[in-house]
Amino acid sequence: DQQIVFEVAMVQPFEDDGIGARDTQFGFGLRYQVPINRAWLFRADATYQILSDAEDNFGVRAELRRKF
Repeated sequence: DQQIVFEVAMVQPFEDDGIGARDTQFGFGLRYQVPINRAWLFRADATYQILSDAEDNFGVRAELRRKF
C-alpha cells in the first residue's frame, strides 16, 4: 500500500561542449507515496544535489494526485 524509493545518480561529463553538465554532479532522492483511497494518491519527494564548483542544492515537493 505504501512505497518508499531511494535514488542515487551521478553525472560525469566527458568533455566541456558548452551544452551539458560541465562538472561532476551527484544527486540523492527520496520518494514516499501512499494511496488515500482508490482514486487519490499522496506523494512527497526530497532531493539533494552535490555540485563540484557550486553550492549544494536541496528541494522538496508534495502532490495530491487523482487517478482517472
